[in-house]
Amino acid sequence: MTIIPFRHGTLTRDQGSPPKVSQRQFINLLNHLHFMGEHCFAHVTYPLLNEDFLIRVQPDPCQGDEITCRIPENSPIDLRSYHVEELIIDDGKTIMNMPLSVIRVENHLFSARLDARGFVLGDRQVRRFQCSMVDAQLSQGRIEAQGMLEDFTPTGLRIRVVDSSVADPTSFDPARKVQVSLFREGKAVFSGECSIVRREDLSRAIIVAPIAIQQSRFKGRKLRNPRLSLVPTPKAFFTHPFSGKRVTYEIVDITTAGFSVHESADASVLMPGMIIPDVTILYAGGFKMSCAAQVIYRLGARKHLFRFGLAIIDCDIFTYSRFFDICSSANDVHANLSREVDMNSLWQFFFESGFIYPRKYTSLSQYKD
Repeated sequence: MTIIPFRHGTLTRDQGSPPKVSQRQFINLLNHLHFMGEHCFAHVTYPLLNEDFLIRVQPDPCQGDEITCRIPENSPIDLRSYHVEELIIDDGKTIMNMPLSVIRVENHLFSARLDARGFVLGDRQVRRFQCSMVDAQLSQGRIEAQGMLEDFTPTGLRIRVVDSSVADPTSFDPARKVQVSLFREGKAVFSGECSIVRREDLSRAIIVAPIAIQQSRFKGRKLRNPRLSLVPTPKAFFTHPFSGKRVTYEIVDITTAGFSVHESADASVLMPGMIIPDVTILYAGGFKMSCAAQVIYRLGARKHLFRFGLAIIDCDIFTYSRFFDICSSANDVHANLSREVDMNSLWQFFFESGFIYPRKYTSLSQYKD
């Protein structure tokens, strides 16, 4: 359990007359968080230092205007040492708060009465997504640190450096690039150079922005594989390697080496360098292919829309053979790949094409039986 310094204690007053959210709407959001096993934040003040903090809390089911929120029983935080001011819900795009009237406070829980109305305090241009179980490694020359990915946006990663790490965020030079590698359950899910946006000493967090350059997985070709727009449109779905949530995309075009998808600019969850260990491609007729893929590039397809290219980096040979046959047939109806081969026709082709020339056949003829 981490206490997060909160520098916006006067945010409601600073916003003048922010939009309102009703108690009923706020309760529905709290119950959804409980159903999903997710958290909200308690805005608290520490009287001894007169400072504001945020504490992650788990809300209980809420029916009326009274809410109970808890922190883990093994947490070192004693809620009795703080004054609970309000609850804050951050869905990644919008921030909402609800003033509270505290009824009781115990070591690891508090109960409070919700006000009749809360406030919508902010509306981000791009959504921020929470992460879990993603380990991070940062390196800059000889400086190395380990951490956890806390959240991300389409253009940034927030990494909290663990207390056991020798280096802290202030050890890194913001004027130089930092190499970031992310792992989920021991598998690499991102690797790339990033620039440092800012460092937060109190929370031991470092915010970095991946350098959105085109990755190079394969050697360039003079003649590229044709981009195919299949009908009906294939779909790609996978568990997002950062957030752990299931996502689905319609494939805009596809080749035997990869595919591309479109994504809304303000809710994008892909970024160049991201590695997706298990992608499922589903096509009409029951064809289903599992593979690993990596995001290679991001382009602006049109206003408020990104185009992402993904390369297929691993797939079993039998499934890939079927996939290759589908792509070949879509490009040329006379082209096909089959495991059933007419050997007589194949030998005839070898001779007529000159692949087996006289000198070669002289060497092979003694083995024809």
